[in-house]
Amino acid sequence: MTPQTRPYADCSGAGVLSPIREALPGITRARSLAGGGEMTGVRDYQPGDDFRYVDWYRCARHDELVSRRYEAALPLPTYLLVDGSDSMSMGEGNKFAFAKRLAIELRELIVSCGDPVHVVATSAAASDTAGSLESIAPRGGATDLAAQSESVTSAMVSPGVVVMISDLLDPNGLAKCYERLRKHGHQLFIFHLVDQADANPTFTGRIRLAGATSKVTVDSEIDADDLADYCRRFGSWLEQTVRYCVERNIGYLRTWTHESTTTIVERLLNR
Repeated sequence: MTPQTRPYADCSGAGVLSPIREALPGITRARSLAGGGEMTGVRDYQPGDDFRYVDWYRCARHDELVSRRYEAALPLPTYLLVDGSDSMSMGEGNKFAFAKRLAIELRELIVSCGDPVHVVATSAAASDTAGSLESIAPRGGATDLAAQSESVTSAMVSPGVVVMISDLLDPNGLAKCYERLRKHGHQLFIFHLVDQADANPTFTGRIRLAGATSKVTVDSEIDADDLADYCRRFGSWLEQTVRYCVERNIGYLRTWTHESTTTIVERLLNR
């Protein structure tokens, strides 16, 4: 059954960027010397520049040959990356199923704006249709964001905006993933999926902990102090993740799995 998606108003047209890109902090517009966009400055004339965009007024006043520079609404493709690792199947709600619903909602918005969008799922192969996105299943295995970014870069023909939907539970962190995408000219925006069971567990007493990927089990006694310490550590990790993204101009939006996907998209567009 295909999830219901909101019929976003059509926003296609010349010179208009997808509103999702306008809302994504850290996402920059493509720039060119061509006209049709907003002029952002000038640069020294270079052989091959179109003479139509030479700033002749500035040339006459300052005795220098310069070309006008524009910020044009070029059609940068968006790549939706859905994390399919084992940890995405854990929590009070299935994070992978939630990620698919959110990806379909985002795709609906981007397509309504006439912008190119593709699905790159780290599980089974998928084309850029909502139907194939709905049918994909988790690949499983440990969360490896660096490997996921490698599969993304090998599948892409041109640089674009990579929208990653993941719980980011990779013990090696986000750095290698970000550096690989940046090296290939891609911009990154992260929907960070957080489940209440991950952030605020409530169990105490004698329990058996099982690794999401290693399948190793450990019997332990958990009390209120242990839970408080875990919550502090988890909160600190969330803060470090936000700080890492801000320092590198990576778009970031924390999303809770108990929210509706439509609410998350509206929160994105209204921020």
